[in-house]
Amino acid sequence: MNSFPAILALSLNLAVPSVVIGFLIGFGGIGGVLLAPALSVIGGLPIQEAIRICMWVYVVSGVVGTAMFLRNNYIRGRMLLALTAGVCPSALAGAFALNWLGAPHLEILMAVVIFTSGLFTLNRLHFVGSGQASLNEIGLVAIGLVTGFGSSLTGTGGALILIPILLFAHIEVKQALGLAQAIQIPIGVVASVINFYSGYLDLALGSLIAVAVGAGVLAGAAYAHRSSSTQLKFWVGLSLVLCSLVYGLHAAGLLL
Repeated sequence: MNSFPAILALSLNLAVPSVVIGFLIGFGGIGGVLLAPALSVIGGLPIQEAIRICMWVYVVSGVVGTAMFLRNNYIRGRMLLALTAGVCPSALAGAFALNWLGAPHLEILMAVVIFTSGLFTLNRLHFVGSGQASLNEIGLVAIGLVTGFGSSLTGTGGALILIPILLFAHIEVKQALGLAQAIQIPIGVVASVINFYSGYLDLALGSLIAVAVGAGVLAGAAYAHRSSSTQLKFWVGLSLVLCSLVYGLHAAGLLL
């Protein structure tokens, strides 16, 4: 798509769903799973092109969300650095793998894991976790490796894989959401650099969509800060269950 009027028309057509998805990303960290299907179904983009645009969008949404959670001291630097050390090389591998590897088997596995994580979260709404001591640097790097590769390959931005793992480790929900916002940035940057220099990234379209998603993230993160941990866990758990269904339908070929 080379014509700027065509790009602008498509981005306007996607503006409302992009803002809604951005709100879900900012509020519960999970909405990114809907972005690639929205670009494909509503925008008519091939799924691989949609995933590449998503990775650029996550850079912007990650910056916005991280700024909001940093203001309230929900992001721990030690944990973020260790996660980033694992995320960067694996996101690089995932970006290369996207060019030649389909991901239906990965999506089926993720659907099962995410569904289980959602039920686990809903079952522990009133549990208050600190979790910082339960994950050392080696464990966090390993989590980053899994998060980076799976996110870059499937276009989910990091939160969909990272949040269930952190909640299983009893990380407090707002800390988990803050880390999920921040981890979008290295994943998106690494994948987008590879996609751009490979000639596969529509930077103009991605940037216009990123503006709409970023606005939604700003509103969603602001609302998350005013919500209790129990409320957030409920919505995150419900979102995980619903997103597992999205993955299952996509893997079965019933959702583009």
